[in-house]
Amino acid sequence: MKKILVVDDEASVREVLSRLLKAANFDVVLAEDGLDGLEKAGVHRPDLVISDVIMPRMNGLALCAALKSNPATSASRFLFVTTQTRLAEVEEAMKHAPDGYITKPFDLGRVLQKIESILGPR
Repeated sequence: MKKILVVDDEASVREVLSRLLKAANFDVVLAEDGLDGLEKAGVHRPDLVISDVIMPRMNGLALCAALKSNPATSASRFLFVTTQTRLAEVEEAMKHAPDGYITKPFDLGRVLQKIESILGPR
C-alpha cells in the first residue's frame, strides 16, 4: 500500500484529503506544518508528500527542498496543493522541482488523477 504524507496547516484540508486518500486505499500520515511534516517524513518515508506552500514554522518550499536534499527522503515524490496562483508564485514553487502543483479550492477527482499520474497505478 502506497503511503502519502499530507502537510497542511488547515485541519479541514487535512481531513478532506485524508478521507479521500483512505477511501482510495492509500496509507495516510498527517502533519500540521512543514516542521511536523519533515519529522514525519523521516519516520514514515512516504511515497508521496502533498503539501501546502504557506504554513507556519516551515513553508512547503523549504519542506520540499529539505526532503529532496536528504538521502533518506529524496525518493519521496512531491505535490503542492496551494492557494498560490500568481505566475511568480507558481514559478518559485516550480524551482523546487515538485511532481505537481494543484490550486485550492481543488476538485477531489483531479487530486486523485494527479496522484495516480505521479505514483502510477495502484
